Order: sequence, then C-alpha cells, then structure tokens
Amino acid sequence: MKQLTERQVAAIFGLSPFELTSFNNALRQRVRLLEHPTLGDESPVLVHIEENGVNYMCVSDFYEIDDMSEILDYQPLLVDGRIVHYFELEEPNLIALKLNAI
Repeated sequence: MKQLTERQVAAIFGLSPFELTSFNNALRQRVRLLEHPTLGDESPVLVHIEENGVNYMCVSDFYEIDDMSEILDYQPLLVDGRIVHYFELEEPNLIALKLNAI
C-alpha cells in the first residue's frame, strides 16, 4: 500500500471524501475506508487511521471493501507509523498482536 504524506492527507480531506465503511481492526484501531474524492470508484480504496491526533492514510491495493473489512489477513493495521495488512506483519509483531487480543 502506498503511504500518503501529511500534505496529501490534508488535501484529500479538504475535498471531503465519501466514507464507504468503518470498523475496528484486530488492534482495536478505528479504520475508515474512503472513496477517492475526485477519482471515485476508478481509484483503489483509501485507508484512514487516526491515532493520537495524527491522520495516517494510504492508497490500498483494493477496489472493493469486503476483503479489508471481513478477512483478517487483509485488515489494515497501523504499526510503527505505517499502515500495513495483517499478513504483512513480521513474526514479532504477530506475537504482540496475538497477546493484545487475549
């Protein structure tokens, strides 16, 4: 997934993107899946996670929202300041994630 800069995130929010859905991921982070404000469904879904007042956003590899919101392996997670899919986590992060879920 392509991470966006603070400037890019501010520009996208300035155009009022449409929220397709939102959910809590395995780390209990609020994930918002957004439609690109100018390209619409011709662009991959945007993923937004806010943490401690900082907005993180990336362009996903998906054009549909079902996989990211329903299948654990494709859930977006904010880890070390980057949004990644669950399946991209390194083994130490997986162990920590499993301990947090208990």
